[in-house]
Amino acid sequence: MIGRSDFTLDPLAGPALSVAGKLCTATTIVAHHYLRRTRRLERIAPVFDQDDVALNEMYAKAMGGPLKPLRLYRIAAKSQALFGGLVCGGLLGPRGLFATPRQDRRLRELVILRTCALLGADYEWNVHAAMFASGVGLSVDDLEHTRLIDRNPDHWTSDENCLLGLVETLIGRKGIDDALWHTLSSNFDETALIEYVAVIGLYAAVCYIIDLANIVSEPLIETNPR
Repeated sequence: MIGRSDFTLDPLAGPALSVAGKLCTATTIVAHHYLRRTRRLERIAPVFDQDDVALNEMYAKAMGGPLKPLRLYRIAAKSQALFGGLVCGGLLGPRGLFATPRQDRRLRELVILRTCALLGADYEWNVHAAMFASGVGLSVDDLEHTRLIDRNPDHWTSDENCLLGLVETLIGRKGIDDALWHTLSSNFDETALIEYVAVIGLYAAVCYIIDLANIVSEPLIETNPR
């Protein structure tokens, strides 16, 4: 399995799971299973409280519902330019960052989950596994497979293998060779490929912010399921 060295794979040992609660479905149990870390302090504190009315309203408007901002966005708000670009600039929506109609919802989530797994961002992987995975038809087994060090191509469809391979190539800084380009262009049009690459890049940036701030848990996902 991929992940950081400071979390435990035993779902029964130690204190309660970080996001245990209302979302204890089979899918979210897998998410909880991987976010069991030893206790570590976050390096960057959120800049506004969960009850900050004005900022909560901005976030809720972007998300299309009365949702309080996840911890990631409260920390990202250290940069007003970044927070404004995400929340007011149209990048953030009910399905996350830069979701467009051209992107297949299941493929998009697989791209995000694989990106987070490869970059060791257990926090963001957990958020997407808990909030979005079941809604796009990803099973517990699918979630397990997104975290394998060596992808099992027999588990995935041709389109899924194609995009998962793209994630692995970009995150591994290998460069897209002609063979991969042929596979990609045979399965997707150019606009879709540009958008999927943008999603990978945006969530890679999210993973780097999570690593910088050392964000560990997100209790709000038990009240903000999608």
